[in-house]
Amino acid sequence: MAVLNSAQFSPTLGGRYYYEPEIYAKELERIFGQMWVCVGRAEAIPEKGQFFLVDLGGENIIVVRGRDLQVRAFFLQRLSPSRGARL
Repeated sequence: MAVLNSAQFSPTLGGRYYYEPEIYAKELERIFGQMWVCVGRAEAIPEKGQFFLVDLGGENIIVVRGRDLQVRAFFLQRLSPSRGARL
């Protein structure tokens, strides 16, 4: 059985993983860009027309309860300028 010494095993990442913009950009892409992410609960917007805003990895998202009572989410940048203004 092999025994690991402290030079072979580190319980934490190196310092650059905490501050380098390139690493942060890759994390955003690989974590938030490839899977569903929970941004809130439907109970927070029980009535039609209610909404909340979320900043997720640098993207502005609006989550809204529609007239049909369905919950939908949209990237604000993809809306028209008049609708995409910060509410």
